[in-house]
Amino acid sequence: MEWDRNRITWSVDGHAYHADRRASHGAGRKWVFDHDFYLLLNLAVGGEWPGPVPKSTPFPVRMLTDWVRVYEHA
Repeated sequence: MEWDRNRITWSVDGHAYHADRRASHGAGRKWVFDHDFYLLLNLAVGGEWPGPVPKSTPFPVRMLTDWVRVYEHA
């Protein structure tokens, strides 16, 4: 995710799939992204999407995270 004062863009493997701009919400309106956020890494299995977990799914599972990068442009 790349986030600056006026735009936020979501990407997977370097390919942007969605973007939102402050200007698209009307002048003078508070933008929903104008507050502090926390990173949450979640290993969710099954649910509404993508559906029930097949019985062949091995449990327990674990998520290995190589890195998470947070930086601020000056």
